[in-house]
Amino acid sequence: GRIEQQGSPIDLYDEPDNREFEINKNVHEGTHQLEHWFQKQKREWGPTSVPQSFFGEGFAEYIGSVNLAKDRSLTFHGINRPRLEFLKSVDAQMKQQNRKLPIFPTKVLVGFEGYGAVDQWAMENWKMQGLGIFYAQSWAFVYFLNEALNKKYQTKFKGYLDDMLNHPREGAQGYAFERFKQRFGLKSEDDWKKLHAEFEKYYLETLIPMDLSKVGDQPPTREDWPGYVPVEPVDPTK
Repeated sequence: GRIEQQGSPIDLYDEPDNREFEINKNVHEGTHQLEHWFQKQKREWGPTSVPQSFFGEGFAEYIGSVNLAKDRSLTFHGINRPRLEFLKSVDAQMKQQNRKLPIFPTKVLVGFEGYGAVDQWAMENWKMQGLGIFYAQSWAFVYFLNEALNKKYQTKFKGYLDDMLNHPREGAQGYAFERFKQRFGLKSEDDWKKLHAEFEKYYLETLIPMDLSKVGDQPPTREDWPGYVPVEPVDPTK
């Protein structure tokens, strides 16, 4: 579905075969909306021009990682089970082919602006489309920066979140990459490689092998809603 909020479109997802993905994705889209309006507010309601980046999708995937209870209350936990299931599946397929899971180098991931750049890099380097890995790895990288290694990078990540909400009206190209480099003190190729090695170890040894039964129960079906009373339809003529 698609609705309009103050002239800005919101995509709502109907995924009858994957209820959890449907819920996560709708919270994901709500996160995009909040980012958009916070960015506009910080520009005194001026126009926004924010290239899509790992942060845009990774942060929305992180905030969209929720459990839904029967009373429709949400618990935010950050573990995106559908993305982890995807990564487990790709990893298993690669192992059958004696290949390694495709992983974007951190410097490349942080530098992407737009989906076209993602697929172009993946086709040139992996001979395959890259958006599925991009979404999953972006989520995993945001989770790593905010949660992993006793929250080693959380303070720097919060600073980076502030930077992204304060995205400038002009000179937006390259802003996300440059602010990331500054916030995380990445001054050389070795610095980037050290961060990537830390992330890759956590990604392959902690996140992807995670026992998904511990993420919480699957969400209830739409019909499984005790005490639900339908809302009266709105009369648009009044």
